[in-house]
Amino acid sequence: MKTIFLAILCALSLSVVNVNAQVCGGGHRTYHIFVRDGMNTINPRYELFAVMPTGLKDDFETTAKYLSKTFFPNQDERSSRFWSREPLSIITGEVAEKFLKGYDGSKYKKDPDERWFRENKYSGEIKFASLIFNTSELYDRPILLKIFADNYKPVYLLGAHFGGCSKQFDVLLDDYIFESERPIKSHPKR
Repeated sequence: MKTIFLAILCALSLSVVNVNAQVCGGGHRTYHIFVRDGMNTINPRYELFAVMPTGLKDDFETTAKYLSKTFFPNQDERSSRFWSREPLSIITGEVAEKFLKGYDGSKYKKDPDERWFRENKYSGEIKFASLIFNTSELYDRPILLKIFADNYKPVYLLGAHFGGCSKQFDVLLDDYIFESERPIKSHPKR
């Protein structure tokens, strides 16, 4: 009887050798925002956009094809969940703005209970040159992040911004908008 028990115990212990354990459960994703020496940002802020079409359910392979075609039209097609495996995918301003021009948030899947969007907010100001999101290890939905300021053109980043363990990234706002390029804002008379 002891031999059978030991054989079963040994078989069970060997079967769990290839099981993946949870790494962290969650953490924080931090973006440190930089500009060139001697420059400052005016009103730095961010916006988040869900980009996984609702009709695709959780089909990450089809989502990868859609995102490849949409955001990387002149590159090779990327494979499933590339947005969570690659650190960050930089989207050109022209491509991102074309996508956002007709953006309708109801056509893109956030989260069944939108928990991460509620917790992290869709948009806001960037304080102390840092942007921090709470993350969940297994949340790997693709999200488009726009980081910009009144005097800098936006940087667009595609990734699983609410997924994984704690990570930090440096983002350089480099495309300065000169005073003559900024739209003139009318101020009410006092």
